Amino acid sequence: MPYIDALVPGKVYLAIGGNGRSAKWADPLGALAASLVEAGEWVDPLPADRFRKLYAGEVAEWAGRELLTAR
Repeated sequence: MPYIDALVPGKVYLAIGGNGRSAKWADPLGALAASLVEAGEWVDPLPADRFRKLYAGEVAEWAGRELLTAR
């Protein structure tokens, strides 16, 4: 998942894609990041929680995770 979030609201923002697939989504991800910076808060109908930054050791909760751990 890409990360699009504010590190220091109003000053420093984060927009990072990974896993080799983010290039094809560069324009929409850039639009999400730009709207966050311009508005100063998440205004898109997509859930902001899907794009929030994660720190080392923090575990992401996402739909379907239990399906992978049940194996």
